[in-house]
Amino acid sequence: MFNRTRHPLLPRFVAALTASAYMSTGIAPALAADPAPAAPAAPAPGAKPADAKATEAKPAEAKPAEAKPKAPPDKKTKDAARKAYQEGDKAFLAGDYVAAYAGFSKANELLPSPQAAYWAAKSLDGQNKEEEAIKAYEALLADPALPGSTLAADKVTDAKTRLAELKAKQVGEVSIVTTPPGAAVSVDGAPQTGETPLTLKLPPGPHKLTVAVSGYEPNDVDIEVKGSE
Repeated sequence: MFNRTRHPLLPRFVAALTASAYMSTGIAPALAADPAPAAPAAPAPGAKPADAKATEAKPAEAKPAEAKPKAPPDKKTKDAARKAYQEGDKAFLAGDYVAAYAGFSKANELLPSPQAAYWAAKSLDGQNKEEEAIKAYEALLADPALPGSTLAADKVTDAKTRLAELKAKQVGEVSIVTTPPGAAVSVDGAPQTGETPLTLKLPPGPHKLTVAVSGYEPNDVDIEVKGSE
């Protein structure tokens, strides 16, 4: 069951722009002609020639170009994101999770925020799209902007709880390899299609595997399957 209380709109974003003014005045004086190079001084008797390598100039290393700061969203983008979020909020409260997801996901595309991402994940969850909801919750919790965002702590806790619950419901994969190969496999007494090596998808919980091949005694193996593993 979902919380049907009114949800806050997207937080306002305030971007401060700084500008630098460059002004030049006057005309630079013409450079004086380079003086004639002075003749090299004669080496002192018995002096060793200078090491040529010591006087070689190293080429200057090119500095990597600094990334330009991302321009803040304009008013048109903010207004469109706010409108999409409001439409998603209204649809979510009405139980229309398809329309809610459309609104929240559009708002998040226009103006990424943990708030929109959270409610988009909840909208997928409301549609029982478990695999998509898992990915949405994971993306939200991995967002670097989450710790400093205005998303309430209880919403973060809810996302973590729901993610764990949904993962626990997902099937797990069990890879079965026998020596010799070609063994028949039963799970909890139910024969499975195919022979080893074999990969089965099983619901979470304890299971008993039985493998049998001609000329060998059957072998029982107790396993514990974890969802999404």
